[in-house]
Amino acid sequence: MYLFSRTAVVRANPRVMFPWVQQITEVVRANTSLPVSAWAASFGAPIGGVVWSALVKSQAELAADMTSLLGNQEYLDLLATGQDMIPAAGQDSLRTLVHGSPEPEHGLGSVSAVTWGTATLSRIGETLAWSVEMAQHAEKTTGNPVSVWVNAFGLMGEVTFFSIYDDVASAEAGQQALNSDPGYIERLHGSEGLWLPGSGNQGRFTRIA
Repeated sequence: MYLFSRTAVVRANPRVMFPWVQQITEVVRANTSLPVSAWAASFGAPIGGVVWSALVKSQAELAADMTSLLGNQEYLDLLATGQDMIPAAGQDSLRTLVHGSPEPEHGLGSVSAVTWGTATLSRIGETLAWSVEMAQHAEKTTGNPVSVWVNAFGLMGEVTFFSIYDDVASAEAGQQALNSDPGYIERLHGSEGLWLPGSGNQGRFTRIA
């Protein structure tokens, strides 16, 4: 299984930005097999950041859907409208599932807690094993599923953890549970040498479409 993501920074008044994001998301859902959803950055990413994401079974399936969109006039018109709101090129990402059983759908207002870092390539096997163990421990501590993914393209060795909560309150409770858990802190200390120094990041995103 893969996780496809398209990331862009949308520079527009929210009264214009949100309806456009919702409209283009619905067009993609209606004209492809992609269960795409849109997430707005809350913390840990540029203001105006939007991530469209979808679970896909294969690269061939994704390519077929993307090709079909290039012949859809409504989609192309919305892309043209969006050019004025997106001053810099966006980026597509594709990640491979390492651990977890991610759900394809989450309701509007759901909150995605995201942690990512870059593994030391000479120890990638150890890093992935540590990541799975850490995800399992976080699941027990927070009571919330955690999935682990590794880049299929782009920065080699980048590993991403996703945990999606129903709302901000439950996401905050999960974060507090981890930060106060001795086993979590102990595992962080035990990761020395597995990650490139300074590559760790945390973010939070809210589903808007």
